[in-house]
Amino acid sequence: MTSPFIYGRPVRPGEFLNRKPELRTIFNRLRNGESTAVVGEPHIGKTSLLLQLADPATRRVYLGDDARCLVVSPLDLHPIGSP
Repeated sequence: MTSPFIYGRPVRPGEFLNRKPELRTIFNRLRNGESTAVVGEPHIGKTSLLLQLADPATRRVYLGDDARCLVVSPLDLHPIGSP
């Protein structure tokens, strides 16, 4: 099956489409203090999803007043590699 998406740079929050169930799941997990990992093959939108999670307006939609308690700190572990 071919993906209908053309990959390139990560999309910004204003360009982000159709991941509401995933966002709701992640924000619910964060609200409950549960660990969450975003994993997948290259070019499927992981970075775009993380940028959307970091967006203050998106956080307010899913977390309401609790959004001010969430600190998003990007950390790229890709350069570390594996032994």
